[in-house]
Parts: sequence; structure tokens; C-alpha cells
Amino acid sequence: MKKSVFSIVLLFVFSLAFGQKNNNYLEISLEKDIEGTDFVLGERYFDKKIDVSDDKILYFINATNGEMHEVNFGEKINVKVEQIKIDSLNINTLIAKTYLSNKLTRVKSSLYLLSTDGREMQKIVDDDFCVKNFVLNKNTGNLVIKGFRDVNENGKIDKNDKEQILIYSLKHKKQISLIEQLPNR
Repeated sequence: MKKSVFSIVLLFVFSLAFGQKNNNYLEISLEKDIEGTDFVLGERYFDKKIDVSDDKILYFINATNGEMHEVNFGEKINVKVEQIKIDSLNINTLIAKTYLSNKLTRVKSSLYLLSTDGREMQKIVDDDFCVKNFVLNKNTGNLVIKGFRDVNENGKIDKNDKEQILIYSLKHKKQISLIEQLPNR
């Protein structure tokens, strides 16, 4: 009887001492080939048992020489990346739509223009503009971006905010038009 109790206590102590191993695994998920370049896009994520940084980092990996460049979007940000390649207009770039990871509320989102090697990043919209969606016109190389101007600066989309449409030229890398007066719903 004493042997079995001793064995159970010993097993319990060992499981407490060695069973709480911290298993945080940093992994890079290879997401997509960046067409027309030597680069592959990767994304960092954690397989975690304890709370660690939630920074969203994209990796641009050169498939020829193995060099890697990272772009950090910050904490608790989700990123959706889309490649835009229009050979006739000599456009090959990436668009990153960012939004906070809290999906319970309608929160601000933004658009960034990234070079295909990840070394250049340019914010397309102002800080007070929340991107709802966008469409590319492949004939002109312009993005038509629908969103809301956060006029009360509360970081959320609400009834006080102004709905607007921006037109952004990917060829010239600048905003070319703003439509503020949208038809009534």
C-alpha cells in the first residue's frame, strides 16, 4: 500500500515539475509566390500555450539567395495581402488590408501599398479613413476605395461618420479623386 501511494505521489510531483513545459512555437507559414519576382510571402504566427506578442509580421523571402525582409504591422492587427499585377501598365505591387482582430465591433481598417520585395511600404488612406472594400480597375490601374471618414475620431464606424469613395492611382502612387457627396440611401 505504501509503495503504491509513494508511486502515485512521485508520479504527481514529476508531472507537475516536467509537465508544465512552455511550448511556444514560432512558425512561418508560406502563403504565396509573388508572381513576376524571386520572392515568396510568408507570415508569422504563434502556436502558443501562454500569452505572447500578437504582432503581425510578413516575411518576404528571396527564393534565389535566401535573404529575408520583414514588415511588422503591429500588435493585434490582421492583414490580408493581395497581389496586383498589370503588365500593360507596368504595375506589380501588393495591397495589404489591415484591420484590428476584434471582430465583435466594426473597427477601423486601412490599406497599404507594399513593394514586391517588402522594402517599401506606403499607407494609401488617411488615418481617419476606414476602408470598407476596394475594387481594382485593370484598365486604368486605379483602386476605387469605399469607406468612411471617422469624423468623431472614436475609432469605430458609426452613424456620424461620412461615407466616401477614394480613387487611388497605383501607377502614380497617389490619390487622384475623392467623392464625398454620395447619393442618399
